[in-house]
Amino acid sequence: MNPSKLSVPRIGTAIIGAGHYVPQRVLTNDDLSRMCDTSDAWITTRTGIKERHIAAETENSGTMAFEAARRAIADAGIEAGQIDHIIVCTVTPEMALPSTACILQHRLGLSEKGIPAYDLVAACSGFIYGLATAHAHMQVSDAEYVLLVGVDTLSRLTDYTDRSTAVLLGDAAAAVVLKRATPEENGILFTKMGADGSGREMIWATGGLNRPRDARPGPPGSDYFMKMDGSKVFKMAVTRLQQLVDEALTVCGLRQEDVALIVPHQANRRILDAVADKMCIPASKMYINIDRFANTSAASIPVAYDEVRQQGLVKPGDLMLMLAFGAGLTWGSAVVREAPPFLRT
Repeated sequence: MNPSKLSVPRIGTAIIGAGHYVPQRVLTNDDLSRMCDTSDAWITTRTGIKERHIAAETENSGTMAFEAARRAIADAGIEAGQIDHIIVCTVTPEMALPSTACILQHRLGLSEKGIPAYDLVAACSGFIYGLATAHAHMQVSDAEYVLLVGVDTLSRLTDYTDRSTAVLLGDAAAAVVLKRATPEENGILFTKMGADGSGREMIWATGGLNRPRDARPGPPGSDYFMKMDGSKVFKMAVTRLQQLVDEALTVCGLRQEDVALIVPHQANRRILDAVADKMCIPASKMYINIDRFANTSAASIPVAYDEVRQQGLVKPGDLMLMLAFGAGLTWGSAVVREAPPFLRT
């Protein structure tokens, strides 16, 4: 890597812990074939997905975030009381207000500490946005540990009679603990965020927050479920992901072979295969788990990252390239260096 390509941060940021949580209930492709006009073969061929996890009635983004956060904090080897800042990335908060982050702060026993806690909304790009925000916050504050959570309960926005979206979506939560480090120990080498609001009608869900008071009462119906223009999203995603790879490598002065693993947002296996094919990326370098989890929005990348660490697919010092795109339209990338063991408490 050419260090002249990168600015040296005043304060380093390192990921020292990770954890994820998925609900027990598994919805298979065969299950979906009894709910809408589809089949295992149709879903597998077009998406690469075989199953997805669905939250129980007693679960939501807040409860799942707590489980993931608890595991990440334990993995980092610290106590919850050491957390100085909480960011929760989600488009499916536990409630309209207060933020899911404030609810998580309380569940972690940190209310009296008064630390900042807030939600960040960037859909499937949420974790990258959160990572960039946390790293920037480290530069201008005395925070020692930041808890970053990506969580979504997309089943609550899913119309299970619409196969164009029902087959794609699942529920999950994942968290990482970021630690203040020296500039030489910095693990967040590059982040890039972008958005184009003119593409908002490619992926959207109106929800009920701004519906007129005389609107049809009762639980959300088909008007409030997620909708997507699949063909436009596919083309946009393939093009945007290629641009993100090229830009990250160029800015960081890297070649593909310098990156140990690419950890992309898991939206559709065909999208990832198309990018890999067009950019001559070996299959072994692209981590894919969409077959088991489907698209879990903001949780997608951190779930994959936690699995990567658990499986020993990266070692200290290895570089990972994280890529995301989603509703907004939003997109983002990050070059992350795996932290050395001594940074863990």
